[in-house]
Amino acid sequence: MNTVYIILQLLAAGFAVYTVSSELYRNKKELPFIWEIWKRFRFWMFIQVFILIVIVFTVAIFLGNHIPYLHYGWLHLILEKGGSIITTPIAAGAHSPHIMLRILPPIFLFTLLVSVPFLANGEERIFRKGYHTWGKMIRQSIRFGLVHLIAGIPISLGIALIIPGLFFAHKYQSTYKKLAPIMDKKAAINEAVLVSTTYHTLMNTITITYLLVLTALYI
Repeated sequence: MNTVYIILQLLAAGFAVYTVSSELYRNKKELPFIWEIWKRFRFWMFIQVFILIVIVFTVAIFLGNHIPYLHYGWLHLILEKGGSIITTPIAAGAHSPHIMLRILPPIFLFTLLVSVPFLANGEERIFRKGYHTWGKMIRQSIRFGLVHLIAGIPISLGIALIIPGLFFAHKYQSTYKKLAPIMDKKAAINEAVLVSTTYHTLMNTITITYLLVLTALYI
């Protein structure tokens, strides 16, 4: 039975690695895009994103602790602690005595960090590009937050992720409004998407790194 459990863990962790590495492979001809996003990082952006992360998790914890059932996600049907279908198997593998499971977390972390600009850009194009009224931006931000529930995260966190959705929408909209009068509309939209992608990438990078390190150290 223990062997079966180890195999299932390995398959789950392997699937997590495959999920992010496939995105990197799909964009193998556009790897310079990673540096294009990373070189946009600024110290004041770190401050903004750090505050944003604190707000998101504060709201998520508050909702989960004070409103019944919001601390559940569908992954709780399988795992007692829940989590995310992507990161939870990796976190569990970090504590395994089996070498194959222990080497997957650093591989996953490195691959995910490199893949984040592509993943974030994909989401920004879906949820931000072309939406220039606050009514549409709010609806898209709600969808942005709730779509993450597919990964099995708690409902409270999915709701809280509406907040960064609004933040990214604001960055997109403000950039577009500033550039639209002085450049081609299409170019202004593309630059606005890159700006929101930069913030999105920075938030994901900080959050994922923190959660994985915290899980590996204390759980």
